[in-house]
Amino acid sequence: MWNRTRTLVAVLWILSLVAVARWASAQGDPVLHTLQPPVVYAGEDVGFRVYPRAWNEQPAGRIVVRIDGEWREVQMRADASR
Repeated sequence: MWNRTRTLVAVLWILSLVAVARWASAQGDPVLHTLQPPVVYAGEDVGFRVYPRAWNEQPAGRIVVRIDGEWREVQMRADASR
């Protein structure tokens, strides 16, 4: 039934699946696994929420406003008259 060649091919195939799965799991963003809360640099009602990861060594974040004591992200639009 099974000869040595088929067994070897099956073992190599399983090993290749394991290797690809490990490689793929290592490609995730390691910063996403840290649960550091974002920091908000702010005035009284307007601020900038800095996230714990950076693009090209520059801080990255979003503009936020304080509504009822809670910081909420702003959605920017090109045409605010609509």
